[in-house]
Amino acid sequence: MRNRYFTLIIIVVLIFSLTACGTKKEVEKVENPVQTSKDVVAEVEPEKPAEEIEKVEEESDEGLLVVGETINKGDSGSGPVKIDSGLTQIFIPEGLDYNLYMSFVDGNTGSIRVDFGIGNRGAGHIEVTTTRMIKSLDDAANECIRMNDFGTLKSEIGDEVIYGDLTYKYVTIKETDETNVKYYLVAYYKRSDDKDIYVELRTNGGDSYYKMDIDDPLVGELLKALVLK
Repeated sequence: MRNRYFTLIIIVVLIFSLTACGTKKEVEKVENPVQTSKDVVAEVEPEKPAEEIEKVEEESDEGLLVVGETINKGDSGSGPVKIDSGLTQIFIPEGLDYNLYMSFVDGNTGSIRVDFGIGNRGAGHIEVTTTRMIKSLDDAANECIRMNDFGTLKSEIGDEVIYGDLTYKYVTIKETDETNVKYYLVAYYKRSDDKDIYVELRTNGGDSYYKMDIDDPLVGELLKALVLK
């Protein structure tokens, strides 16, 4: 009798053991696929539509003219436009016409000058060059006078002002009778390769913009968007 009871007990224990193992395996089979699917969703990001990628690329190049490729000496047009000489990028805002007066790049040296104005009225120019022998902001101011005064005009060096990433000095050059006034902002910049760069913005006398008024939004647009390389 005892052997019979003992046998029954062993059979019941075996049945429970097999049932528990089967349940555990089923739970593992259910849990593992869920975890895997979550991992895949987290790692795989949805791809951008091809049209959206093309749109971003087009916007990044919008209004950019490269000297020697899409613009050359003597070419003109209207802003807004960026002109890239390899040495710098010069920005001409909306409302101004421009003419590429000069540009050359020879290795790490070069010059670019862009004349600008409103309609047929010449406002001035932006020039960036490595060809001037300057080592400081004071040198830049004196170089501006040397290149534009010719010893026959009245020149004045004014205060410093910061636009964008550069510090400029005001320079005024005019006839001795106070006529034919030209206003300059000049800056000195040393590149990471130790090249000395001279920056000059000139406007002709007239209303607030032509007088290089510090509060004039066009003056700010011209200088804040000037990118030196």
